[in-house]
Amino acid sequence: AAAEREFHKLLLRRAGREPVAYITGHKEFWSLDFVVTPAVLIPRPETELLVEFALERVSADRACRVLDLGTGSGCIAVAIAKHRPRAQVIAVDRSAEALAVARENASRHATSNLELRLSDWFAALDEQRFDLIVANPPYVAKNDPHLNEGDLRFEPAAALVAGGDGLSSIRSIVATAQRYLNRD
Repeated sequence: AAAEREFHKLLLRRAGREPVAYITGHKEFWSLDFVVTPAVLIPRPETELLVEFALERVSADRACRVLDLGTGSGCIAVAIAKHRPRAQVIAVDRSAEALAVARENASRHATSNLELRLSDWFAALDEQRFDLIVANPPYVAKNDPHLNEGDLRFEPAAALVAGGDGLSSIRSIVATAQRYLNRD
């Protein structure tokens, strides 16, 4: 009877179009199982392309420093750290709730070369330099009608919306990134 009640609760959540990933609390990304909660975006297959590009640019044979801005669940940072153990990966997010999820995922995947920090983009990085900076920042305009459709209705608006035209986060990152990139 208890299992039946629990099943019906889950069924009602899905009938309300809540994403399966939030109902189960898990989503596969880069062949790894990630914990997800409504505090983070659901990892998407398109984002795996960012990991693929990063891994092409980060040698498996030498040490380097990688920064992941707005890490959310940590899926990008964890995938890079897992596949490039000689890299030192630092991942930042301005949401303490998101960082808690990322911490759980980093622990699940034993990524000892990954450090997580609470930071609004570059704010907590002092004068550190990185060989590669990756980000999947918010890029949706404030009044975009898609925000009222599908999974986006359930995901954290702060991880999706970036000002009136959707480009404020990208502008901020582009304007600042050069100060944190190694020139070599």
